[in-house]
Amino acid sequence: MHGAAIDAAAQLERTLTIEMNAAGENPLVDVQGQTVLHNGNFHTAYVALALDAARAALVQTAALSAARLGTLVEPAYTGLRPFLADGPEPSSGIMILEYVAHSALADLRQSGVGSALGSAVLSRGVEEHASFSAQAARSATHAVGTYQVVLACGLVAAVRALRLRAVELPAPLRPAFERAAAVLDPRTEDRPLDDDVAAAIGILRDLG
Repeated sequence: MHGAAIDAAAQLERTLTIEMNAAGENPLVDVQGQTVLHNGNFHTAYVALALDAARAALVQTAALSAARLGTLVEPAYTGLRPFLADGPEPSSGIMILEYVAHSALADLRQSGVGSALGSAVLSRGVEEHASFSAQAARSATHAVGTYQVVLACGLVAAVRALRLRAVELPAPLRPAFERAAAVLDPRTEDRPLDDDVAAAIGILRDLG
């Protein structure tokens, strides 16, 4: 995962930990008076802002992954055929993965719009501010799955390129490649790649 996404995830975890244990989110316990006081000063703008930042970071990271995928289909960089094709002309190889990845990236950009930009005054002015953190959370849940699609397309392409080049990977990278290669279909002829992407997503979730 790119550094920006890692930093955003760490900040989100810190924010959630603070908010879940904050006085505004929990009853107040009066130990001496032996009473528990309801405290409904719910203000989850910090959570919404952290979730918005995490989604923005995913967009940045996914864009880098899509760019790397574009490099892998280019013979000038790989020394292989266009789109890593390995069949009779005009085979399309993994060309469709570019379309899938960029479609998912476009979806991510839409979900990256900040939920915390909205606000509302409710209950006859008693509730002065709505942070829409629930919407931010739903968008983040959707974004994670979409993000995995982008990364999965890149993983399928990278494993195919390494197989076609028969590259001897250095020790730090070899276990990751072997783990992916053990799951991904080795066939390189033109065929539907849905199952390959699904298998790659499974690998990414196991690693996560």
